[in-house]
Amino acid sequence: MRNQARSIVLLAVIAAGLAGGCSSTSRAGKSDPVPRGGSPPASSLPPPDVAVAGLEETALLLLLVDRQLYEPFSLGRLVSEPNPERRLELATTLARVPDARSLPILDQLATDADPRVRRAAAFAAGRLLVKEALPALDQFLLDSDDEVAAWACHGLARAGASLDRVVARLGALPRERRQARLLPDLHRFAAGQGRTTFEAIALEGLTAADASLRRRALLALVESPRPSQRPVFSRLLGDDDAVVRALAAAGLARVGTADDLEALRAATADGDLGAAIQAVDAGAAIVRAGRAAPPAAWRATLLERLDDPRPAMRAAATTAAAAWLLDPELEVALARAARVGLLGERSRALLALAGARASAAGDLAVEAAGDPDPWMRAAAARAAGSLEALELLERLAADDSALVRESVFAARTEIEARP
Repeated sequence: MRNQARSIVLLAVIAAGLAGGCSSTSRAGKSDPVPRGGSPPASSLPPPDVAVAGLEETALLLLLVDRQLYEPFSLGRLVSEPNPERRLELATTLARVPDARSLPILDQLATDADPRVRRAAAFAAGRLLVKEALPALDQFLLDSDDEVAAWACHGLARAGASLDRVVARLGALPRERRQARLLPDLHRFAAGQGRTTFEAIALEGLTAADASLRRRALLALVESPRPSQRPVFSRLLGDDDAVVRALAAAGLARVGTADDLEALRAATADGDLGAAIQAVDAGAAIVRAGRAAPPAAWRATLLERLDDPRPAMRAAATTAAAAWLLDPELEVALARAARVGLLGERSRALLALAGARASAAGDLAVEAAGDPDPWMRAAAARAAGSLEALELLERLAADDSALVRESVFAARTEIEARP
């Protein structure tokens, strides 16, 4: 394999050299005059040197990745390469071609002087997903570089290692060092054992000075929320970091109650679009889940958001408004959007009305079925499915557009799957 790769590279180099030589020879046969008082023309200059340091090794590694082959001899000899870039390429290749036979090489790379190499090697060890890789990951977990150890945590979580085991392995490291290693992938441990340890680390992480670590700690709680964490999410709606506020709203969408709806309504005016949209979605999720009745105070807020100049906010408000139907004012606003809005807004408003079985939904679906745009007719088919309008589905089943016929098939399948 090594000889094959070397032959490929040498042939490419020879071909390039021959091409340059032939080109310069053909030009040399012509009588190109030298400009008076100037330098010789470019055609008379010698061809450039095509030799590139490390080209053969790079070509070999690319070939192994392309073929998904593990070749121990060629890879093993690169561990002692003096150039750290070559060793980094080696570690990256081992991550792209996961093979348990690479563990001896990864053990050697675990003591590499360059932290970039050790980071790539830790990631490669985590890609193996075999129990034989656990000792290597344990070694990376105690590396002096926090990022190396964080990649080891990533691999241990993917391999199903217990969070309690990982915490015990970290021992008495300072809190900041433990957070830098555990928090980036703490959410991956959420489904495993050690729930008490998991919550303790996540709650402690919410006090981290680094905003990115606070986000990760909160993400871990949002991924597997419990009602007991609702006060934490409510408090973080007022955090200084917009991503934290958005994640807090996402947590309330899963465990929030009627007590959170007023705070979420205020959060829909957040200056950050992402946090504002999450607040709209969270309020609607609480109502849809039956954890609260649709509060009347939200009606004016949703009507205002439906006229927001930002399309993404209008889209979120349109979908959320379905949870408040049948509210007459909201229904009129959605019906207007279904007729005169932009194409995406029209279809979204129609589906919101149909999902809530609003009185205007049937007539709007019939109108949309005759729209010249196939995307709108496809929305009419999905709306007919929500309304169980079988006659309209039968009509749309003969549509010229495959997109519309596909939507009809999906709607019929959905109807048949209902109790």
